[in-house]
Amino acid sequence: MTEGMFGDWEATTQEQVKQAEEADLIPTGTYEGQVQDYKPRLKDSEKAGVLLGKTVAAVTADLFNVAGRNRKFFFEALPGVQKEDGGLHAVSRTAVQIAKHTGTIGQPFDQTLEAAKQTRLKFRIRLAEAKGGYDARNWLDAVTSA
Repeated sequence: MTEGMFGDWEATTQEQVKQAEEADLIPTGTYEGQVQDYKPRLKDSEKAGVLLGKTVAAVTADLFNVAGRNRKFFFEALPGVQKEDGGLHAVSRTAVQIAKHTGTIGQPFDQTLEAAKQTRLKFRIRLAEAKGGYDARNWLDAVTSA
């Protein structure tokens, strides 16, 4: 316990933070949803790998009926990025899937994202358990037509 302006209230622990974050994760499944917003985000961390120095779209989507309620889901997308082995990077797979299912292939990506704000899509979400020093988290595996 710590002594503060509220008396003998308990301090928040790292374990409590971890439990709260894990409780807020989305269960594995496919959910209908819609893009609500997107913003440019410069990837400037050395951990960004092949995305270092690139500006991705940081996308917010509403997922409908996730365990009986709507949930926000955040992901990144950017067309044209390949992994070091030559395969399509996950952010680009997502961008391609959104373009395909909004009918905007060949258009500038901001137009694709604007179309996604007006199109119901299905988002396949995977819950990855904590392992190898990484906390549990959600991954976007695919975007398809609703």
